[in-house]
Amino acid sequence: MLSCIASSRNRLQSALGLSRRIHPHIKQTKNTPTDLPGRLSSLPEEILLCVFEQLNSSQDIASFAQTCRLFYLVASQPRSLALWLITRFGARFALYYSILEMPAYCDEHFIRCLLNNGAIIPRHLVQALVMTYGKPLVTSLSTPRPPKLPRGVGLLPFLDCIFADSVQKIPFSGYATLMQLSFIAYQDIKLCTKADDLTLFLKLISCNSPISKGINNLVQNYAFIPAPIVQNQTTLSKHPSFLDLLKLATSSPSIFHKIGFVFEFDPLARCQLWEACHLLIFDIAFKANLDDRHLSHLNSLAKVFHSKSGQLLINEIKDEDLFRFTFVKFFTKYPSTYCTRQTMFNILTLFVRYVKPGFSIPAVFKAIAETPSTRTDIRTTLFDFLKSSP
Repeated sequence: MLSCIASSRNRLQSALGLSRRIHPHIKQTKNTPTDLPGRLSSLPEEILLCVFEQLNSSQDIASFAQTCRLFYLVASQPRSLALWLITRFGARFALYYSILEMPAYCDEHFIRCLLNNGAIIPRHLVQALVMTYGKPLVTSLSTPRPPKLPRGVGLLPFLDCIFADSVQKIPFSGYATLMQLSFIAYQDIKLCTKADDLTLFLKLISCNSPISKGINNLVQNYAFIPAPIVQNQTTLSKHPSFLDLLKLATSSPSIFHKIGFVFEFDPLARCQLWEACHLLIFDIAFKANLDDRHLSHLNSLAKVFHSKSGQLLINEIKDEDLFRFTFVKFFTKYPSTYCTRQTMFNILTLFVRYVKPGFSIPAVFKAIAETPSTRTDIRTTLFDFLKSSP
């Protein structure tokens, strides 16, 4: 056990065992103070740990670690990182975020450290791990991408690969520990690909009925989160639609609030949520008259895609790039004659009026219109819309 702890700590102190986005600069340098100023030297380590837990960003963590030797030691402990992850991302999401962003660090010791400090294992995450761990990758994040593209933009066509690529980097001790503890917690993992928790959840919420016991059971007793989204390698089936899930923000905001934080950091899940937003607006734009239900769904979009949402996306992916990618992909599926000019104007107007993310939607429309590879009819419509807008 001691050797395991030492190994974990050494990895964190040298490579920081995790993504540079979490601890980009936790290393002692010539400028690192060796003594604490003033009365800070008398603070108990537990107090410093409480301060560390409340840090807001990776930049704050880096500054904390470089303050002095004692702060550095607190920041480099696996328990400190585990507590920070749970505080920042929540008990339901801390483990999944760790696997996505720092898989090589998720050995037995760190997994147990997370769970012992309050993190929980979503059963759907375990189902996805079983389907993915040790399996050959069809494509990988190491697949060559067009040069001169920012890392985040270059990854957009490979969103399917992010989870699978991360999973292969999990040490076997961490994977085995997760399997063991999951079977203890749930007994029945339900490893049938057609009956995983995500498939079951989407089926239950598509019934247009009040929240059932089955939905509450998945959320409360199996720590359900609507990710990871794992493509069936046998059938290569398409991703599930999240349209009904998006509507939960109106029909059952408490359920959406419990499971929705995953859309803040998982780019594939957020991409599917953006696609659901496109589907919703696309459907409403064809309506001659909007009833209260339609208006409720539209008004909920500002709460889902608010100004601070999507800022925790991993791999340097930006929310506006996800929106742009989804927009072009969505409308390219339809022939140029499918939507009239007025219908397209209705769609664009609904986006601008009801969706309020942390970026300018008209600015993204302008960028899409100015991209030569965008289909001509889409570019023309966007230019005309922007000219007619106040």
